[in-house]
Amino acid sequence: MVDKMKRKLFFGVILELLLESYLELVLTGYLNSKAPIFTTNGDTLAAYVGYACLFITCFIMPVTFLWMIKQPLNRLQEEDFYNKWGSFYQGVKTNSKINANFFLFFMVRRIILIFIAFWFEDMVI
Repeated sequence: MVDKMKRKLFFGVILELLLESYLELVLTGYLNSKAPIFTTNGDTLAAYVGYACLFITCFIMPVTFLWMIKQPLNRLQEEDFYNKWGSFYQGVKTNSKINANFFLFFMVRRIILIFIAFWFEDMVI
């Protein structure tokens, strides 16, 4: 039982860390993909970590959120499901799909902010 609880807690902490640091992970991946530096071992490692961050934030997390959208509302309130995936909708009312997917909209908003900031940096207003 303790091992099962440790897995749930560890998995929940990873999800919370990814949600809270989403903006920083996208920035890291984007900047390392635009101007990678491979002069030292540390620079090489940083570039690969940046690529991994970009992959996680642009592919794995959106697919996970899309999977969450497909879940029925009553499943979101099951204890086993909440213990494992509750970080995606913790503190959010789950009485409708839109409310339950608050963090999806949060994530999309941050991606749009980053793309606006970097794609329109040379635009004169």
